[in-house]
Amino acid sequence: MPKWWRITVSDNRLSKKEKVRLWFLKEETVRSLFFVMLAALPFVNKFSKFTVVLFLVSFFLHLKTYKDFVLPKAHRYFLAGLSVVILIGNITHGAWSYLKQDMYLAFFIAVFYAVVYFFQKGTLSLKHLAYGVVIPMSIYVVDGFYQYATGYDLFFGNPLWNHSINSVSRNRNIFALAVFYLFMLSMYGLFEIKERKRFFMLLAAGSVVTIILTLSRQMWLSVGMFLFILLLFHHKRVDKRYLLLGIIGIAVLSIALFWSVPALQERVMLLRHFYSAGRTELWTQVLLEVPDAPIFGHGLHSPIVFEGMIPYWYSHNLTLDMLYYFGISGLVLYVVFIGYFVKLLWRCENISLKPYLTAGFATLLLLQQQLGGSMLIHKFVGPAMMIFLSVIVVCCAKERFIRPINDVSQEV
Repeated sequence: MPKWWRITVSDNRLSKKEKVRLWFLKEETVRSLFFVMLAALPFVNKFSKFTVVLFLVSFFLHLKTYKDFVLPKAHRYFLAGLSVVILIGNITHGAWSYLKQDMYLAFFIAVFYAVVYFFQKGTLSLKHLAYGVVIPMSIYVVDGFYQYATGYDLFFGNPLWNHSINSVSRNRNIFALAVFYLFMLSMYGLFEIKERKRFFMLLAAGSVVTIILTLSRQMWLSVGMFLFILLLFHHKRVDKRYLLLGIIGIAVLSIALFWSVPALQERVMLLRHFYSAGRTELWTQVLLEVPDAPIFGHGLHSPIVFEGMIPYWYSHNLTLDMLYYFGISGLVLYVVFIGYFVKLLWRCENISLKPYLTAGFATLLLLQQQLGGSMLIHKFVGPAMMIFLSVIVVCCAKERFIRPINDVSQEV
């Protein structure tokens, strides 16, 4: 039996409930639950939600036991403002029927603070995060290639979706976004880690090919935007010969895939003609409905209804989602939210990570979140974005979320 799974303790007089509680408080348990959660999130099923709940159970038991978590004043004000806006929007537009779904946002926010807490406590580190992304996502990339060759993935038997790979996620955009996190880590390894250059090069190439074969246009653009911003930071470090080889390599790879994959040709043509897959019509409908609730919005999870069509639960544009759900009040909170992280990144003293966090934040918030699944609602996008944002706080913020040791009770 693995050491981290062992819940027995030396005192046999403890009840089973107490033993389980002590198991959740172990550092090995937190790390294992974090790894399993990261591995399961792309599934977007009941199991992935269960892993999030287990991780949060460990977090809340730590808070109850050690009482060492501190929420900075700025965070308290922001969360209070968000809660008031959601409450008023729900009351005025009768959105209480969606209260269960509203709780997902609370879980996403809890994941953010749980990751920050365990990082600052020293239980988790960037190494644990890297392993939790690289190991499972590398397996899913291989599974994606297998799915492309056979028509079905190895884990769940998911078929190709309109000739595009989706692996364990059943949705090509979600799988492409998951692989994008792997791509960001591989680029960090290429530039910042002296050893295993070939491994990170292979990881980066595999990630790019996978994202191309998902036929996710929003993630194609995201890869391009991330590389462009990263190059602005690293243009003096990159040897022009390697840069030229990289550009030629990507061009040759893209052309080869373009000519050999008919579905890819079709998606490229749609991108060339700015086909939005109905997004522009959806955005127009949202803007038409905003005046009905301009101050506090329609309430979180209120559906966007087209006449004669099924309701949409988000507009594939986070800015419009904030305006539709929370009104002008929510839009102000959204600006404050972005300003907080921009300030952190601008003042970030972690020289090695700053370019990657900045490029990732700009790409995810300014592009992916304006075209894809909403971090307010989606069961993968929400937790994944919160974990990424928590890393920015851990690496760049000077504020502490842990009380000084001498002020904390050590009794367990």
